[in-house]
Amino acid sequence: MSSAPDVPVRLRGVRKQYGSTTAVAHLDLEVHPAEVLALLGPNGAGKTTAVEMCEGFIRPDAGTIEVLGLDPIADHARLRARIGVMLQGGGGYPLAAPARCSTW
Repeated sequence: MSSAPDVPVRLRGVRKQYGSTTAVAHLDLEVHPAEVLALLGPNGAGKTTAVEMCEGFIRPDAGTIEVLGLDPIADHARLRARIGVMLQGGGGYPLAAPARCSTW
């Protein structure tokens, strides 16, 4: 994967299942520089699952994901140092080291 991607976010054939429930099926998506993306849909449509796969919090069952030229699972430490995430419930960032968190 390249260090200077021309497409910062790329998903190809991504699928995620929880038991017999398919959360994300065959998702192909590219987000280009300066684009703004809104994932819209009803509860259970797979929006959160897709974002969590891009963040490296969960592993897709199939397909490939690149964020900033990195694999969110294999390169999780390098990727997390470069992205910011606001979780839907607020609270702490999963796997955050307490020593790296500050109170402002």
